[in-house]
Amino acid sequence: MPDAGTGGTSLDQLYQLHREVADSRSLRLLVTNNLATYLTLMERHLDRGAKLTETDLVVRLERDLADLGSETEQSGLSLIKYWASQGWLHRVTEQSGDTERNVCYLTYEARAVLDFARRMRREDTIATGG
Repeated sequence: MPDAGTGGTSLDQLYQLHREVADSRSLRLLVTNNLATYLTLMERHLDRGAKLTETDLVVRLERDLADLGSETEQSGLSLIKYWASQGWLHRVTEQSGDTERNVCYLTYEARAVLDFARRMRREDTIATGG
């Protein structure tokens, strides 16, 4: 007999579905030890679809990390590389004339976590619609 609310989904199916959620990029960001620092920096510099050159982003991150007295030992560039390796940041090369430059912007998964954090800060609820 299926449990209420599962729509007849088996235990194994539910487990696999939740395993996929647990392995998602969004959840990896949510459970990181440096969540407050990462979200602060992401929201401050890359929110709402903002694209920055890697050089500009490195400078901004370095400045903010110093101002925060951050618990992370990473430099701005290593933070960019780490975020990209985790699937939270797109780091792509754009060509403009004879010049190439790396441009950085958040992935969908990182933007979803920022949106979730914003809703938590505002204490939005489904009942009130935000």
